[in-house]
Amino acid sequence: MNRRSFIVTLAAALLAAPLASEAHPAGRRPRIGYLASSGAPGRRTDAFIGRLLELGYEQGRTIALEFRWPTAPQDAEQLRELAAGLVSLKVDVLVASGPPATAAALNVTRSIPVVMVAVDDPVGRGFAVSLERPGRNATGCTWDVDVETYTVATLELVKQLLPKSPRVALLWNRDNPAAPAYVKAYQDLAPSRGITLLALGMKQSDQFENAFTQMVEQQVDAVIVGDGHMTGPHRKHIAELATRSRLPTICGWRKWTVTGCLMSYGPYPVDMYRRAADYVDKILKGAKPGDLPIEQPKKLELVINLRTAKALGLTIPRPLLLRADKVIE
Repeated sequence: MNRRSFIVTLAAALLAAPLASEAHPAGRRPRIGYLASSGAPGRRTDAFIGRLLELGYEQGRTIALEFRWPTAPQDAEQLRELAAGLVSLKVDVLVASGPPATAAALNVTRSIPVVMVAVDDPVGRGFAVSLERPGRNATGCTWDVDVETYTVATLELVKQLLPKSPRVALLWNRDNPAAPAYVKAYQDLAPSRGITLLALGMKQSDQFENAFTQMVEQQVDAVIVGDGHMTGPHRKHIAELATRSRLPTICGWRKWTVTGCLMSYGPYPVDMYRRAADYVDKILKGAKPGDLPIEQPKKLELVINLRTAKALGLTIPRPLLLRADKVIE
């Protein structure tokens, strides 16, 4: 069975009957639970499954895969129930996608290995003792990068785009525990690069329109948007507000740029889900999750949306275009 057939067959079975695999006896096959914070299987899940296939695993023959996701995105109660259901199936490894799913998994089991993926601040959230030696029953991939290195790189992108002493707004989520470190880094580093920074912390999504009104009044030239569970679900609305306000946006994830932001610089999520499969492989071969270091992103990608640039009347400097990993025409 080739990779495409494997993924298509599995996805069809999952979407048709998410609980059907429970009817098949597991035997001695390892059983892998996969709990998503939101959404049905998609491109990221395909990357996880595809990597398992590359590692020699095959659904129904060498492994049994159990996928679960809540009907209401990030619903803590549903996620806890789904996690408990996977634990009752005696899965050998539980993959948890996103902080809410990871929290749910760790709330219901202290013994089953948990592979977290796409989680920010795992130490601060109490998911691990440290990145180097997690110490509990969880390990995996965080999207956290070195704060200063990432901040410097983002500010350099701003200067390449707007070289003449720009005024830049930083739109950030006050409920994101990782955000204050980034805000401080931007505030400390922006002046030395000739950038005036206006930090706007949001706690509710209905504050976005007022924030962009304030940016226009303050004659801001661009806005850096922090990702999180408050801003992320509203990325399309934020992109529309930015375009209406004639403000170029620099975001942290490709999905933002696909939605309509001008550019993004940050981790490539698909890589994390492939690496999650590597963690599963190591654990099935006897490694203890508490001894496996939590991995930070190995690759950061720059994505530029030329459609948005045109709508803003911006010409992207050629060196910036040549540097981009992906350009959306």
